[in-house]
Amino acid sequence: MPVFTLTRIELPMAKCFPSSRPKPRFLMLGLALLLGAGGGAAWAQADVIAARKASMKRMSEQLEVMKPVMEARGDVSALATRVADIAEILASVPSRFPTGSDSGDTKARPTIWSDRAGFEKAAETTLAAAQTLRTAVQSGDASASAAAFQALGGSCVGCHRGYRSR
Repeated sequence: MPVFTLTRIELPMAKCFPSSRPKPRFLMLGLALLLGAGGGAAWAQADVIAARKASMKRMSEQLEVMKPVMEARGDVSALATRVADIAEILASVPSRFPTGSDSGDTKARPTIWSDRAGFEKAAETTLAAAQTLRTAVQSGDASASAAAFQALGGSCVGCHRGYRSR
């Protein structure tokens, strides 16, 4: 067996360069890393779905708080920040449904991705309804706000009917 001498230390070659055959533990480590990389995509998809659901829930909560004020034709000007939040959420709706976020804990129908243009048009229509509500609320006109609130609700229902499973 050849030996190298390095400043009075002798090292057998076999210890410096072990067999090039992969060890089982390294194969298992490689396999675990490979499988973990795929699992990361699943986690990312779950995060997208969770964020999407959280934003929709926040919007629903805003609408629930607004509903009694609209029904009573109360002081709608106090709802301006809520309407702004709803409009902000609605502006982000198409981006909250990226390709690959169609499976898992979601009620999103496949038509969101197969009819992307229709989905984006529905989201745009709903955003326009929210912007109309924002204008009405900012004016302080309770009747116009109530009508715009009804229109927004109808637009939400229409989008859900076409793009959300029950």
